[in-house]
Amino acid sequence: MQGFEGRAKHGLEALGELARKHGFALRTENRDHVGQCLDDAMTRFVEDQRARLVGEHTQALAACRCLGWKKTLEHETIAGQTRHRQCGDCRTRAGHRRDLTGRFARRAHQTKARIADERSAGIRNQGDFLAGKQARNDALRLFTLVVFVQGKQWRMRAKLGQQRRTVARVLGGNQCNACKHFFRARREIAEIADRRGHHPQASWSGIHVAISTPGTGPRSAIIAAIATRANGEAMIDIQHTSQPGPTRLRSILRRLCMIALALGIAACTPAGDSNVRPEVDTAAAHAEAAQADQLFAQGRLDEAAAAYRQLADSERGAVADHYRLRAAETLRDNGEIEAVATELEDIRRRRLRGEDLARFDLLQVEIALHRRDPARAEALLDAIDAEASPALHMRVLELRARSQLARGDAFTAAHTRAQLDRDLQGLDRDHNRKELLATLATINVQTLRDRFAALAPDDPLRPWIEQAMRKQGQALPRTLPQPSRQIGTIDANAGGNSRAEGYHPPQRVALLLPLSAQFASVAASIRDGFMTAWSAEAVERRPQLRIYDSGKTPQDAIAAYRKAVAEGADRVVGPLLREAVGALFHEVLEVPVLALNHPDTGEVPPPGSSEYGLLPETEGAQVAERMLARGITRSAIIGAQADWSERAARAFRAQFEAGGGAIVGQVQLGDKDINYAKSIAQATASLGEGSEAGVFISVRPQQGRLLVPQLRAARIKAALFATSHIYAGDANAMLDRDLDGVEFCDAPWLFGPIAGRPDRSLVGPQIDSANGAGGRLFAFGMDAYALLPYLDWLGAHPDAYLNGATGQLTVDRFGRVHRLVDWARFDNGLAMPVVGALESTPVPAQ
Repeated sequence: MQGFEGRAKHGLEALGELARKHGFALRTENRDHVGQCLDDAMTRFVEDQRARLVGEHTQALAACRCLGWKKTLEHETIAGQTRHRQCGDCRTRAGHRRDLTGRFARRAHQTKARIADERSAGIRNQGDFLAGKQARNDALRLFTLVVFVQGKQWRMRAKLGQQRRTVARVLGGNQCNACKHFFRARREIAEIADRRGHHPQASWSGIHVAISTPGTGPRSAIIAAIATRANGEAMIDIQHTSQPGPTRLRSILRRLCMIALALGIAACTPAGDSNVRPEVDTAAAHAEAAQADQLFAQGRLDEAAAAYRQLADSERGAVADHYRLRAAETLRDNGEIEAVATELEDIRRRRLRGEDLARFDLLQVEIALHRRDPARAEALLDAIDAEASPALHMRVLELRARSQLARGDAFTAAHTRAQLDRDLQGLDRDHNRKELLATLATINVQTLRDRFAALAPDDPLRPWIEQAMRKQGQALPRTLPQPSRQIGTIDANAGGNSRAEGYHPPQRVALLLPLSAQFASVAASIRDGFMTAWSAEAVERRPQLRIYDSGKTPQDAIAAYRKAVAEGADRVVGPLLREAVGALFHEVLEVPVLALNHPDTGEVPPPGSSEYGLLPETEGAQVAERMLARGITRSAIIGAQADWSERAARAFRAQFEAGGGAIVGQVQLGDKDINYAKSIAQATASLGEGSEAGVFISVRPQQGRLLVPQLRAARIKAALFATSHIYAGDANAMLDRDLDGVEFCDAPWLFGPIAGRPDRSLVGPQIDSANGAGGRLFAFGMDAYALLPYLDWLGAHPDAYLNGATGQLTVDRFGRVHRLVDWARFDNGLAMPVVGALESTPVPAQ
């Protein structure tokens, strides 16, 4: 349908519809309706496209004299209806004898279109020489719809639909040259546009189909109109008045109507779909687009931008805008923001759809941020609907973080980046993490402490604040888990079979350890513990197990991981070294990982993966909680000159002070020192006596055996608490007698049997790696295997725990395994469990 035309189009002219005076439009006949000739069996359709409102009433009065019997034309013709220069001049008449202008416009060989002896209504006095203002009227038209009027028979009034201003015409909107088939009582006249080059065409697309069929009574008519609005939305209007008629004609009519509708919808559909690149017309254009994409993928951004711009110049409409948008995005990636602004000026935003529209607005946000206008940037971001696309959602978050930082809200910007982190991968994730830590570095320590305390336990920003504080030599208090139910409870499913709650074992497990590096002895203890737990499993429930050497470097560990995945592993345990864990977490992990350490960067594992380690920070924080629970509010810190000791001391201080305690002094003991009198005096000068005083010790057994006697010699009667490092792992009453009275935290498997784990008294004589300091690592390996079937469940249920050889194990929503240790005390040189400290509840059968 041609809903918007530049000029009046040719078509069948209804009675009294043409203007009679030159220069302005007169009234139609009979004021508000179109009269019809007596005894004429034809139903007429009148199309009056936006007659000027100023002239409508005048036209109706002037045209009323045009009714009457007319002499019909003598010949029936098709091509002869269109006169020479008629379309270009817009003043040529219909060829009636009174139409002087039309008479001279005809060629010599063209005859008048006539209908012999039809006695149907002719057209009287067509000298509408006042219609010369049609061009001006066309120029002043507004957006409109096509209105159809169907006249009824025998002096009945034709209903005139509501219409807007336009030039009076009759079915003149057939710009798409659809065949117009008009039936009379005995003859048929059809007009087909000859599509000559000088026919002016309007710039608006559309299809106008008018079809009428004869019947035994009043005729049936279907008028299908499909118009395109200015905003690109398709509108369909179908009017169908049915009367009895031949079956075949009705069948043909239905087919023609469906074809017209299909063609109209195809013509009116916007070129740019929501998330798909608009189709180009030629194979050459496809090849050029693929070449531009390849240049972009190769990082040749200048060439890619030029290629996209060239494609835009060779295309039209939404396709051209799509490639200009791609050129602008390429310039953005190249850092040329002002060039992006120039490129966007040539894009018509109203032609963009879906994702292209959101990407256009996101580029406008980048321009606003570049020009230091965060208010406009945030206003644009609030209006963008990017929920349908994860990629756009991530871009919105990144730009929002930049706008928040630009207006001075660093903490909110860091929080936004923390939300974004878990959805990113590769270089994008590395960049976001760098920006996140840089943003947190601009906030002072006390503000971070206060904001951290107000965050929920599962807030994604918590681990990043911990990492930022660690980089500044600070620590934050930990929210220690408080599990309430043990994992592995037996459930009966619908089939009556028993299974352990949350139990989902893997089928193929790969264990990555540095077997040939300097950590080979440590790796051996973990491997032996892992294999011992695997061997204790029922044969039918054991997964396939392969062990890989993760080497000395992070690259070796990544290569081992890829090899394990290629060989079919569905769960990877390891690597062990902190640097290797951090490097692996930066990779795109196809198979979930249970890392056997925490990364040196302090970041959380990728979604679906977990990390588990024997961290000194865990023990330092729990020692502080233990002392506070005993009523100790003043403490001195004595540690070793080692990284693990410093980390434990920082965690102890943060936790103790957060609980209301006070640190009165802190010292580090030199590795070669044997006289600690000066250090003791410095640390305990303000400690005082009584039950409120205590000393936190973080040293190895050798230093501890020297330190504790000297504390007693200095008359320090405060309670002594230590991390697990003070215990050598094996009972040695003669050496450890000097440690009497020291209470420390450690793995419960070292002091007694744990349900579901092999007893140490039975394993130790057979496996050397289970003895001494390796005993903790052996227990660590057993727990790593025991965790595998329950990791997903534990992550979803923070209140559940696994009763392990190294303590009660829980998993937070970040995938980090937390360990609640047990307590022991040296008594007569033997490490004895503190009464009630060890978990003795057996694990139910699985």
